[in-house]
Amino acid sequence: MEDNNEIKSLVEKNLKLNEEILSICKEIEHHNRLARIYSFIKTAIIVIPIIAGILLLSPYFNSFRKIFKSLDSYSQAMTELLK
Repeated sequence: MEDNNEIKSLVEKNLKLNEEILSICKEIEHHNRLARIYSFIKTAIIVIPIIAGILLLSPYFNSFRKIFKSLDSYSQAMTELLK
């Protein structure tokens, strides 16, 4: 009889501890989910402006490239004249 009561109390104690562990695990899972979302948002905040800048500024880069090519051809012509 005493063993039966002792086992019953141990099972109840174990059940309470398992419920506490379950609630702690749910909190940890919630925090991990929030951390993943926050990490995605941080990455998007960094990557999206870079991609938008490249797409929107590429015509300007092409015009600068043309200017520098003309300057390069001008400098080559000047070095040939100075020879």
